[in-house]
Amino acid sequence: KKQRATATFAIFFFFEMDYTMLVMFPVMLGARKIDWEAGNRKQALFITFGAMQALQLLVYAALYLKITRRNDRQTKVLVPQQPQFGSTTPAGEPTEMTVRDYDLTELRKNAVEFLFMVAVITFVGVRWAIVIPFVTQCVLTPLRLCTNKLVRLHFLNHNITRPFPVPTNALLSMFQQQPTAAPAPSDNVAVMSNEAPAQPAEKQQQQPEKQKPAGKRAKKTN
Repeated sequence: KKQRATATFAIFFFFEMDYTMLVMFPVMLGARKIDWEAGNRKQALFITFGAMQALQLLVYAALYLKITRRNDRQTKVLVPQQPQFGSTTPAGEPTEMTVRDYDLTELRKNAVEFLFMVAVITFVGVRWAIVIPFVTQCVLTPLRLCTNKLVRLHFLNHNITRPFPVPTNALLSMFQQQPTAAPAPSDNVAVMSNEAPAQPAEKQQQQPEKQKPAGKRAKKTN
């Protein structure tokens, strides 16, 4: 059961997260070789996990204060609408938002994903008594903060254009219905034209033969 839970956890986060999740697999292999029951290793792991999540919450709180203090309501951003899951209809017209509203919307999305991830990791760790999700989260939290676009934009002063590109999700793309293209016209389909259809070569050879008797009759009359 522990191995199935670990595999489910790995597959779920592989489809949901970005390329930083490639670090997760060597970390998982190394964590499985450690005896977490010896000494206070498990307790130290839980303390580190809590400290990493508290750090991420502090970063999000600092981002909120910085966005609201800047209060950029003059610059406008055109945010394209994303098509709904499983829908073949094209997305609607882009929505116009201020920079402040757009950054707060992205921050709200990050906070919801963060809380959901912590809830899943806590449930998996407590339900099946495994520590690998806590280890991977301790390693991935600083990496995720360094690659966060809001952190790079407001704290590291990187030049990032808004709106942010939407990351591709491999799990959703497999279930996304692609619109079916119209079938290409076959070569056997006849094309309408004003020109008369060409006659076969056998019929062209038979026509002069039918005209020969008429020529002989004309000579007899002469």
